[in-house]
Amino acid sequence: NAPVAPDPHKDAGSLGQVQWYLHVYESLAVRDANGKIYGVLADYDASPDGLTYTFTLRDRYFANGEKVTMEDVEASIRRYIALNITTESSYNNYLADCTFEFTDTQLIVKMDKFNIKFEDGFCSHYWSIMPKEICEKYPFVGGTTTANGFVWGAEPTLITDMNDVIGSGPYTLTKFSDNADIVLTRNENHEPITEGNEDAISIGAPRKAYMDTITWSLNTDAASRTAAMMAKEYHVAGIQAAMKESALASGIVVDNA
Repeated sequence: NAPVAPDPHKDAGSLGQVQWYLHVYESLAVRDANGKIYGVLADYDASPDGLTYTFTLRDRYFANGEKVTMEDVEASIRRYIALNITTESSYNNYLADCTFEFTDTQLIVKMDKFNIKFEDGFCSHYWSIMPKEICEKYPFVGGTTTANGFVWGAEPTLITDMNDVIGSGPYTLTKFSDNADIVLTRNENHEPITEGNEDAISIGAPRKAYMDTITWSLNTDAASRTAAMMAKEYHVAGIQAAMKESALASGIVVDNA
């Protein structure tokens, strides 16, 4: 599914969005392939009873050189919730029993009862943190205000200017099209996390910009994708099942995961 705008908070869980914004933005914490939670923008701690979560902000910087603050974190979290929680039942499942306290350096979340859905949702790469001024430039509209001060079910004002796509991840967005190519370029200001995440697998591991650029091309035809892989025009793509043997014979490495 193609992304509709260069806005990580819009359709945050869709494959078309995740493909690019995962490299541009960072979240407070993520769960890796083994299910363990690791801090990214923040050190992460959970109380033994699982009712209190504390995120302590690390020294991290956006691609424009500005330091990430808790004001940025709060504005981003409020915008994400407003645009991605679309029903009252969904809000109740994830956030209704939680209280949030934002300080200069910490986010402290307390729950009345343990809720694994909160942990699964909050400690994920979907919660892209961006500068507060960008959240204010592209505000959410309407929605329902909850007892703990959040809004759900709001309408977005979508990010449209690529200059406003500012994250703290290893890449920056340099071209965006909802029906053609999306291009990322190395963020020279990015510093990989060097402590605490060494044993993480997949998304929790320290991220580095190994390539100068990454280009995604929208191609919904499995046969032509496979042919392009076999012709070395694509480096990574989903292939057509019926052409798997031909793909293997051409030297393509197939991951069935």
